[in-house]
Formats: sequence, structure tokens, C-alpha cells
Amino acid sequence: MSRLRRFHFPVHGLLVLLLCAIAAAPLLKPGYFWGAHDARHDVYFIFEYNRAVSGGDWLARWAPDFSWGYGYPFFLIYGPFTSFLGMLLVRFLGMGYPQAVEMLFAIAILASGLAMYGYVRSWLG
Repeated sequence: MSRLRRFHFPVHGLLVLLLCAIAAAPLLKPGYFWGAHDARHDVYFIFEYNRAVSGGDWLARWAPDFSWGYGYPFFLIYGPFTSFLGMLLVRFLGMGYPQAVEMLFAIAILASGLAMYGYVRSWLG
């Protein structure tokens, strides 16, 4: 029985990865990004975070261009972690802003699939 259980776990893990790849596949479709519901906003969030970091503020709280150029404490209201990750993708991997948002979406899909797999595996034993 133990040998049989060990054999099935890699199959389940591969199944989770396959399902995550299927769920993330629309991100590769041309034109998908600009037609997506809320994806365009994330481009602006990452841009503003990157601009704040360029100004020397690594823990950005203020989005300098929001509210018609007056600025807005956007990163106090919404958690800045995804904008920070997107900024890292833009700065260190050289991605464009839309590609960084798509990569963050794909990472979120993969992380949620693996987290659910771990939860169900611990719950069912």
C-alpha cells in the first residue's frame, strides 16, 4: 500500500501542474491582456511602484501620478506585494509591464493550485 501511495503522488502533482497550465493558457493568447477585466490597472500599479522605487522609496506608500498628478496613498490601501513582485520582474528580468502582469497572474494560478493540492493532501491524509 505504501508503495502504491508513493506512486500516485507524483501523478497527482503532475495533474495539478497540467491543470494550472490549462488555466494559465489564455494569458498567452494575443490580445487577451487588454480585453481582460482588471489587468490594465495592474500595469499602472506596477508602473507607479517602479516610479516610487526609482525615487528612492523601497517601501512605497504613495503613487505619485494618481489623482490627476496630485498623488494618492494607494499602497497604504492596497497591499503592495504584487506591485513589488511586478517591479522586480520589470527591473531584473527586463520584462515589459504587461508581460510582468501576465507572469504574476500565471504565478498566482500555479501557487493557488499547489496550495490547494497541499491542503487537500493534508486534509485527506
